[in-house]
Amino acid sequence: KKKRCFVSLLTTMRETTVHEIENLLKEIKKEALPSSEWKNCCDSSDIQVFRKMLPGEHLYHIKVTTHLNFPLKVVGNLLYDLDLRKKWDKFVLETHVVEKIGDGQDIIYTSISTKGPISTRDFVQERIAVYDSTESECVQYIIYRSVEHPKEPVHSSKGYIRGHTHLSCYILTPDGDGDGTNIKLLSHSDFKGSIPAIFLNYVASNAPPTWFKTFKGACDDHEDACSALPIFLGLHLSSPSSSSTPHEHEVD
Repeated sequence: KKKRCFVSLLTTMRETTVHEIENLLKEIKKEALPSSEWKNCCDSSDIQVFRKMLPGEHLYHIKVTTHLNFPLKVVGNLLYDLDLRKKWDKFVLETHVVEKIGDGQDIIYTSISTKGPISTRDFVQERIAVYDSTESECVQYIIYRSVEHPKEPVHSSKGYIRGHTHLSCYILTPDGDGDGTNIKLLSHSDFKGSIPAIFLNYVASNAPPTWFKTFKGACDDHEDACSALPIFLGLHLSSPSSSSTPHEHEVD
């Protein structure tokens, strides 16, 4: 049985920007590979969490791998659709698109609730959705990097502290028959402020299992809503022999 992923091209991007994204994907793919740098800090039957710290840094890079029995269309839309995100993610106070740059590329704002006396953190991020069919698998990427934007200055009057996302990415791959999705998350963020690094590293290493358990419940709750949405795949990177016009891509 074949599943279909609906693909649209990002036709408004300049060629140099596409080249930059291709280089960014090379970095992400390299980071996602197994290596001795990654130390396993959580290995259960349904999720694995790895961490590493590079020389000169004080915050962990985090890699999470898991599988959900929901198709990519459901998983992807639940991660990407900001209105849905506000419904299921209890930590999100506000999130919205600041500026749409093109199909699959925009600037988003997100404020995140924190517990106890810790100030609310907010982020302004470039978000890029990329569908990559250049190799044997069909892979969906959702990439985040912090940027500055005049419409979302630092909200110091609210007591918010502006966090910084160095680079984070969801990597979504349909499983064999397309009924499930293999998920990798790469995350390297700094919540800034005066929170001790030892606390941030503890949370970063231990929070993913609980977060993905919540996300799995959200997939159950919102499966019908996500199935009714168009797939968001964004920029399509394909092999030279592939068509350069919008098309439906068959996933075996």
